[in-house]
Amino acid sequence: MDPHGMDVAEGVRWWGERQCRRADEALGAWLAGDAEGLHDFRVALRRLLSVVETFEPLLRLKGAPRRRLKRLIRRTNEARDLEVAAAEVAGWAERLSEPAATVAREWAEALAQERDRAHVELRAVLPRLWRRTGRRLAKALKILEARRPLSWAQATAEGVRERADALRLALARVSGPRDGAGLHRARLACKRLRYLLEPFRDYDDDARLAVLHLKELQGLLGELHDLEGLRRRAGARMAQGCESQMQALAEAVFYSGEEPAWCPPPLLGLVRALGERHREGYAALEAFRSDSARWHGLALSAAAVLTEPLPPAGGEEK
Repeated sequence: MDPHGMDVAEGVRWWGERQCRRADEALGAWLAGDAEGLHDFRVALRRLLSVVETFEPLLRLKGAPRRRLKRLIRRTNEARDLEVAAAEVAGWAERLSEPAATVAREWAEALAQERDRAHVELRAVLPRLWRRTGRRLAKALKILEARRPLSWAQATAEGVRERADALRLALARVSGPRDGAGLHRARLACKRLRYLLEPFRDYDDDARLAVLHLKELQGLLGELHDLEGLRRRAGARMAQGCESQMQALAEAVFYSGEEPAWCPPPLLGLVRALGERHREGYAALEAFRSDSARWHGLALSAAAVLTEPLPPAGGEEK
């Protein structure tokens, strides 16, 4: 099916129903034991949220789907964060020397136990929550109407221009490696633009290249987010009754790599290694920011040709 020939209501319905099916499949796979199922489920929800946020002003979309999707995504955050943290720390345990390696292995085991508990809790509620949200969203998609005549390609082009500018601004506003809130805003802006372009990625070379650049940027920002989260968890684990002091110590070593004057806890070796990787990642982000005209230009070029019908193709990427 060629998305260029649809009006905005038809396009949102086609893409939304496709992502609902992907969410159903991913959730079923996760419940059956697929380790990547939860990630795939969250990606489908993010795609749904992106299309709802972008096109809601143009549609009569009933049932408050934006609020319901955000609530569902938030409900899965902790379990997914623990998945990432447990795997990351276990990987670092294999690369560190003693005694940091032993401490990292113990922490990885503790994180895995937390992850398993979070999964048990999530498995008990997520199917019911998604059935309710998915059912209401499917109903809303079937009856939605456009507020004014507009093709999906034209509406997408407007959204791409707006979101490309928003991402560029969000990246420019990141004040430094300690600006976790700014990095998080940039990560969300990157997801919104990437998922908006994805339905057209196989119909235009500039859209395809822009999505590839945005996928790289999203991965980089996601890694910085995960490393920052591990730094906070490490500070809390080191606390043992003096959380504020240990959080301050973990922050200082993470961002600067400087050795404390007194004998540090063994876990600080892992914090130092995480900080080194964070500094490397932030340096890569700086290089990406300096070349922002490239992906920004690709996105705008894709927006300019979205209304041109091209031979149909299909597919999206995780």
